Amino acid sequence: MEDDAVEITMKYFGQRLVGIAPVYRLKGEGKDVAPIVKPFSGTLMLFENAVSLLTAGHVISEINAIYDNPDLEVETCLLIDNLGIEAKHDHPIPFDWKSAAKAFIDEDGLDFGVVSVRWWYVNQLLANGVKVVEEENWAKQHTLPKLDAYFMLGFPEELNLPQRYDPYAGVMLTPVMARLDPIDAIPEGSEMKVPQHPLFVANLRQNLPIESVKGMSGGPIIGMRQDEKGNLVYWIVALVRSCVMSERLVSGCPLPVLGKFLRDEVDKIRAEDAAATGQV
Repeated sequence: MEDDAVEITMKYFGQRLVGIAPVYRLKGEGKDVAPIVKPFSGTLMLFENAVSLLTAGHVISEINAIYDNPDLEVETCLLIDNLGIEAKHDHPIPFDWKSAAKAFIDEDGLDFGVVSVRWWYVNQLLANGVKVVEEENWAKQHTLPKLDAYFMLGFPEELNLPQRYDPYAGVMLTPVMARLDPIDAIPEGSEMKVPQHPLFVANLRQNLPIESVKGMSGGPIIGMRQDEKGNLVYWIVALVRSCVMSERLVSGCPLPVLGKFLRDEVDKIRAEDAAATGQV
């Protein structure tokens, strides 16, 4: 029963988790060898009527590096949307990563980025049960009462790599939902550098079924509580940024910090999209 409850909880919050997965092979490998799928973690966000894929800035850099690597042949990029409780199929959505407008930053504690997702893709994601983080989620977080529990979601590499792509079987990823205990600041003497910008900082509980959270960067950090009627309510409070496993210390980029960045960058993304499609 306990395992069933964990699975249901994971599927419930899995509605907020989207896998971004380039599919590639080593140059020179024959077509009889199935290509590699490398998943990264992200979530969908609505901002000023535009939907973007929100992830860590260094995730966008890593995916771009795969595309630019002369020793690799990239076949496609996939959006994996079968993690939620309302998912109807397991087949991922081929996504044109190269032409999608992107903006990201990875410096001094700011580690996040947005990838433009056209409505053609968004409608497919919504049809398979993916939920979009709305602007109200982060814009009003300063008004929230104290939250009772925090979790981080994502696709740790040790459970998901190596994985080969079978276009007929879909892609089955293993997500992890790990409990966090927030703290006020990075402890003195920690290996984690203290940045200029605000961070979400938390201790990772010991009962994690993996040895490393590598691969979970860009996934959502969720805070939840029971309201006055006993109903569970939750918010996406941050994106996973980094972890020092030797200290069980996790940092995240708070969603409210994204506000000014998004206000500046969404206009740029719209302009690039309009230019790509020939719209004025």
